[in-house]
This record gives sequence, C-alpha cells and structure tokens, in this order.
Amino acid sequence: MDSSGILRFDSNRGLIESTDRTRDISVYLEIVPDREFAWRELYLSMGAISCALAASLWLEIYPLSHLSNLTWLSVVAGTFTLTAVAHIYYERNMRLGHGDQPPELSYTE
Repeated sequence: MDSSGILRFDSNRGLIESTDRTRDISVYLEIVPDREFAWRELYLSMGAISCALAASLWLEIYPLSHLSNLTWLSVVAGTFTLTAVAHIYYERNMRLGHGDQPPELSYTE
C-alpha cells in the first residue's frame, strides 16, 4: 500500500499514515456503503420472524394455527431460498477483483 501511495509507512518511527488517496478507495473497504442493502439485517429479521412464527405455532395462536405447520414450513423455507437467490444475484458483480481495476489504482504518480 505504501508503494501504491494509499498509505505512507515510516519505518524509522514505525508509523503508518493515510494519504489523500486513502479517502478515494475507502468505498472499496466499507462493509456496507451508504447505498448498499444490509443483508445481515434482513437475515437477522427473517430469523427473528421465523422464531416468533414457530413459537406462535407451538402455542397454537389463531389465526396462524389455521394453516398447517407444513404450509408454514414451506413459506419460511421458500422465503429464505428466494432471499438467498436475490442475495447471490445482487452480490455477483460486487466481488473484489471482478471487472476492471478501480480507477484510484489505475494511475501512477
């Protein structure tokens, strides 16, 4: 990173400092940028809803108990499967190393 100008390493003092280019590539280092969907929160919510549904079915709370457990199992499994398919489709082009080199690294000073 020192040779590409992203960070500056002072070996005498043992310090690493950011440069102006550090800010340019921060978007590639973020786990969830501002405009990206937070999949982990979706999966957590789906898990919590599934647990609440299971508890409701176990306690035979109406109207949820009106449908069979197999029907609810199919709904939950189908929801998780479709969500995973959407996640894979959305993330397919978001992998590092996919496509061209980031513009911040394509020039040398």
